[in-house]
Amino acid sequence: MKRLIVLALISAASTAYNQCQTGSFFGLVPTYSCPDPSELFGNPFGGTFQGPGVSGAMFSPVQAGVGTHVVSYTTPPSSPVAGYIATAGLPNSPSNESFTPVFLMDDDLSMPLPIGFNFNFFGVVYDQFLISSNGFITFDLNSFDSGCCSGQNIPDNFEPNNLIALAWNDLDPSSGGTIGYTTIGTAPNRILIVEFNNVPHFGSVDNPVTVQAKLYEANSNIEIHCTQNSSNGSPQTIGVENVSGTCGITAPGMNASFDLSVVNEMILFTQDAGSYYGHQTGLPLAIHTGSFTLLNLANDALSSALPLGFSFDFYGTNYTEVYVSSNGFLTFSNDANAGCCAGGLLPNADNPNNLIAFAWNNLNPALGGSIGYTTIGTAPDRVFVLNFTEIQHHNGSNPVTVQVKLFESSHLIEIHSSQNTSNGTAMTMGLENAAGNQAISPTNRNANTQFSVVNERTIFYPYYTTIQVTEVLSIEDLVAPEPFDPFPMPITSQCSIDFLGEQFASDNCSGFIFGTTDAVFPITESTLVTWTFTDAAGNTATSTQEITIEDTMAPVASGFVITITSQGSFSDEIIWTFTDGSGNVAASGGPYFDGGQGILEIANANGTNGPYSFFGTTAGQFNDNVFSFTVQCQGATVASGTVNAGQALTVNNIAACNSFTDIVSFCEVTSIASISATDNCAGEVVGVNDAVLPITSATTITWTFDDGNGNVTVIEQNVLIQNMNTAVNVIGQTLKALEDSPGVTYSWVDCDNDFAPMGVTTQTFSPNSNGNYAVLLQVGNCTAMSDCNKVTGVGITEHVQHLFAVYPNPASDYILVETTNIGTIELLDMRGKLVQHSYVSSGANLVSLSNIASGTYTLRMIDANSVQTSRIVISRN
Repeated sequence: MKRLIVLALISAASTAYNQCQTGSFFGLVPTYSCPDPSELFGNPFGGTFQGPGVSGAMFSPVQAGVGTHVVSYTTPPSSPVAGYIATAGLPNSPSNESFTPVFLMDDDLSMPLPIGFNFNFFGVVYDQFLISSNGFITFDLNSFDSGCCSGQNIPDNFEPNNLIALAWNDLDPSSGGTIGYTTIGTAPNRILIVEFNNVPHFGSVDNPVTVQAKLYEANSNIEIHCTQNSSNGSPQTIGVENVSGTCGITAPGMNASFDLSVVNEMILFTQDAGSYYGHQTGLPLAIHTGSFTLLNLANDALSSALPLGFSFDFYGTNYTEVYVSSNGFLTFSNDANAGCCAGGLLPNADNPNNLIAFAWNNLNPALGGSIGYTTIGTAPDRVFVLNFTEIQHHNGSNPVTVQVKLFESSHLIEIHSSQNTSNGTAMTMGLENAAGNQAISPTNRNANTQFSVVNERTIFYPYYTTIQVTEVLSIEDLVAPEPFDPFPMPITSQCSIDFLGEQFASDNCSGFIFGTTDAVFPITESTLVTWTFTDAAGNTATSTQEITIEDTMAPVASGFVITITSQGSFSDEIIWTFTDGSGNVAASGGPYFDGGQGILEIANANGTNGPYSFFGTTAGQFNDNVFSFTVQCQGATVASGTVNAGQALTVNNIAACNSFTDIVSFCEVTSIASISATDNCAGEVVGVNDAVLPITSATTITWTFDDGNGNVTVIEQNVLIQNMNTAVNVIGQTLKALEDSPGVTYSWVDCDNDFAPMGVTTQTFSPNSNGNYAVLLQVGNCTAMSDCNKVTGVGITEHVQHLFAVYPNPASDYILVETTNIGTIELLDMRGKLVQHSYVSSGANLVSLSNIASGTYTLRMIDANSVQTSRIVISRN
């Protein structure tokens, strides 16, 4: 079986080389972020880049767009470099000559040996060579590398290079076998023969090597005759490699193969002057869908000259016109025939030549379809486009739809085969030069009756062009934002939070990003708040912030209300305190953010009026907060002000507010009005007292205010039961009841007439006749009767009146006694015991009660003419 192997034109990295012409570029990536452009770098330096999104040496993914793109690098102009074609499976015919022996040890190199003629190897002429004991010959006369200890891959730039590998492995001629060489024939047909005969592998008697290399003067061909050429399990190589290790070729399965086995077979290496074009198949379509100038071609017809619109290099000659054959090719020769009636084998000196065959077969556009051409783009990136749509074969089967593109700058040739299938006759795709002696065609596409290419793009590129295909998988931002504060400071607040300060992140593409939160305001329970930062591409990052909601403040049931409002910059936190004159913090609030508000009550049961000091502090970015506040007592504003953060403001004259003054009632208490407290979280909390109604004696009741969160305020309140003052002042013929409590009613009665009502209900009574009179006092359900008071002298002119008055009543620490006479004041408790007496003179007399306990007493005024009594209550909080 004969195997024809051509030096690989396309590497695994999708970078294509022509023969030994090297070239590459890098800088493209499969995924572009933001998307950012990338800089391209070519080797060798000095070439040009072409392709979508390319400007100079920059590739812009935005301009190229999402998809698969071909970007090319045209290396600086150079000539094709000769390579070799390897043909395996040929008959083995070793020569039976007398050889000059070469004695080598293990891992050894011979001295320089004569070739006997000038031999051209990879374009360089040599007349001497070295033999390595490890199964190769080299033209590097300065080499000291015997190639131990196995066959290497070809090509690579590691030494040894510049060699012909007969059976490159770790051979050991010191253990057996022979090595020799000879030159036979006469000029110009001499042949150098190098023989390894039954040479074993190192450390093994298995698979000894018997092989010959023949080097021909006439055509520089190389033959490797393998009688027994097998590996012993380590890599073994048969092939050729140039001086730099950049170009080389082996037959399939013979490149550093662990299981190489070639028996009675010859491998031929023939020189190739260097193909002008390389090719690449299997690429996705990129069809031009614009308008075309239509061509009317008959069957087996060639068009007139069509303008390309630019100069195009084809096999080293520049053309500005092209001719189109109805049979599926275009040519640059004006004397070409139409190529009937099947695709020709390339290369072939027969007419037509100088052509690009894209669907060369017996096509007939007269049966239907359309042919058109156009030139698109602007210099220097113009493209000539030829379009065959639904063109039938001569028998009307398998219509062909193909588009050809010729590129001005790179001189690339693209064939886009949407539907390109033979009808059973030979069909061709490929290029051929003007002489018909050089061509290139992809595998199975050269005059093939089974030709079929569907939905595939094929490119042909000149020897000086390096092509790299990249698939731009995505143009996107894959990098998530980075929060400025990955762990936001936990927040602890009373009751609830209505506002959270901003959180921010930085993003590689979007820049500054505000965070969003899943918090639902107001936040009334402890929770973890998640901050989310989303960039323009949808990438997200998160951070969590711990929120603690607590209630540690008990309800406040008496005092004055303070309302604080902050007016600070965003992200600042403020805290305030309200301190009494003794330095004790009466109230505090915060932290609040801009616009946050706190309302608290301060207990002030003792009636202190200040001074209080308001002081606000701030923390955050700007520290420029302003606080405004109001102070209210029972709904009335008694103080207000504004203060900057860090400044103190003194508040004076805050009136006392007390909901828990003593309850004073006559006889009994049958109901108690409810009292509410203000709680920082629960708002209004209605108090619960332990009173047992009715209350008929002095007692202390307890109020409890529970906010439901474990905070309780307890306040005591005195209940005083007092008797009505039944004392009556008799001044002349006028009687005056001394009880003047709110709600009291009076009814004067005649003691001498079975206490018959006199019909007088005023506090004073002046009877029309002498007698004994009393007053019946009533407040609610409580009644009391005064003593009977004798009135005489009715109708007799009274020359001296004895006036006596006491106030305030109830009293606390003193009373004021007004009288017209000089006398004695006596204070008796409810058992009639004298507890204090004082002397008074005519006018107003101040009498101290500082040593007298709270309670109900009888006040008796004694002067020279009369004795008068009055009931008085002493009450202290």
